[in-house]
Amino acid sequence: MRQCGGDHTHEAAALLPLTADNKVDARSLHGWLGVGRNFPTWFGQIVSDYGFEEGADFCPVSGKTSAKGGRPTKEYLLTLDVAKEIAMIGNTPKGKATRRYFIAAEKAAAKMAIACLANTSAADMKSAWGYLTSWGTTSLLPLSGRSV
Repeated sequence: MRQCGGDHTHEAAALLPLTADNKVDARSLHGWLGVGRNFPTWFGQIVSDYGFEEGADFCPVSGKTSAKGGRPTKEYLLTLDVAKEIAMIGNTPKGKATRRYFIAAEKAAAKMAIACLANTSAADMKSAWGYLTSWGTTSLLPLSGRSV
């Protein structure tokens, strides 16, 4: 795969550690992405534009402007999925690198799925299809509407 602008995925893991409950600090993500706007404006716009919901997608927490105290700040902890989504929509070089990473991961997963299907019986595939249809997810699949 061609790397334009470098691979920032390892850098993200080092700079954006997860909390014990797999949350990402929104201000750290903002800094890592290299967004040009100030954090409160950027975060408010992201929440508004993409419909993220407090309590489900992010949680506000109290912070301080420095490790030694300082003025109170409003910080946010993002779910891992929302942090990924925000990184992918980021209009920065690192946002682009993030999109390319997930596109490559999706291609790799598709190759693995095809390899698995090659060794899967028709009965197992029919069972898997039944499971997917029970959850109403077939509209998202390329084979939607086809019988197995």
